[in-house]
Amino acid sequence: MTDTAKKSTSKTEKDAEKTAGKSKSSGKSTGKTSGKSSGKTSGKSSGKSSGAETGRAGAQKEAAARSSRTKGKTGSSRSGAKRRAGRASGGNRQPLLESFSHAFDGIMTGVEERNMKIHFGFTILVVLFGLLLKISATEWCLCFVLFGLILGLELVNTAIEAVVDLVTEEYRPLAKRAKDAAAGAVLIAAIMAAITGLIIFIPRFLYVFRII
Repeated sequence: MTDTAKKSTSKTEKDAEKTAGKSKSSGKSTGKTSGKSSGKTSGKSSGKSSGAETGRAGAQKEAAARSSRTKGKTGSSRSGAKRRAGRASGGNRQPLLESFSHAFDGIMTGVEERNMKIHFGFTILVVLFGLLLKISATEWCLCFVLFGLILGLELVNTAIEAVVDLVTEEYRPLAKRAKDAAAGAVLIAAIMAAITGLIIFIPRFLYVFRII
């Protein structure tokens, strides 16, 4: 073979080797890129799917907790309503007796007051004089109505004073007005009762003294 032919064959061989190397490198690069891209996409998709699954599981847990809370609240409200209904239906006599006991406690609390003791003293005197002077049934009715009015107003006066003292212990014009108004109501009733008593008992006393 000639030198030119040898050179041409060697060049062709070298070119073939270069092309084969380039194809190998391109195959490697494509394999790497395809592997990286597939790995990234698969990792992202798996991460998103796992995150979505965890989010769904958390939402389901929250919904279950909310439903259990609402069930507990409704159950407690129903049980409370049942208890109230049972108390209202089963204990009709007990609240009435309790109200009477509280009312008697209030009367005993009022008896401890100084003004109430004074009113009770005058009440006893009027009853004694009424028995001695033999007043009529109508006059007895007037006397008992006045007794109840004065004693009841005195209890109201005591309650108002207690409430005012509970709200404030400082001197305030509104507190003074409330206490003075309650005391004034008792005083008006006492004055009217005294006038009525004089109208009833003065003629009886004059008749007794004339006989004597």
